[in-house]
Amino acid sequence: MFESKKIIMSLSVVSMIALTTAPAIASDDGHSEIKKNIIGVFGGFTNIDGNTDATFGIEYERRLTDLIGVGVIYEHSPNAHNGDGVSIYMAELHLHPWQELRISVGYGKEKAHYEGSQSKDAWRLGAAYDFHIGEVGLAPTINFDRIDGQTATVFGLTLIKGF
Repeated sequence: MFESKKIIMSLSVVSMIALTTAPAIASDDGHSEIKKNIIGVFGGFTNIDGNTDATFGIEYERRLTDLIGVGVIYEHSPNAHNGDGVSIYMAELHLHPWQELRISVGYGKEKAHYEGSQSKDAWRLGAAYDFHIGEVGLAPTINFDRIDGQTATVFGLTLIKGF
């Protein structure tokens, strides 16, 4: 348990430093071509009702314009729900209002992996800021998921690649 808290604290500090230095190191040379397709791999944590579990996932975004994108995600928390595991499948709408900032809203389904469990509606509101290093990016990410009357906080880092 102590090791998990230590990892969460370290990830939080790194995310805060990254977000506070965003204007200084983000790519904003005015000459960057916006990639139409973006794939990402997420690693982080989900906290709900004081329980924190590791979460990993994959995501895809299709940029429709400089301002708007649509996407899909899959996330899995293998130890959530008393070790049974939980997965989320979601469609998202992304707004890119300023530099590398991404604001997302989504709707999908959460499924706990135990016999007889039912899928539940999941709503998401989130934000990320993409830092580009060459052809790849690293995005500190935070999402708030509303599921069955409860709010889960999902936070971590997403490694992204545009093409």
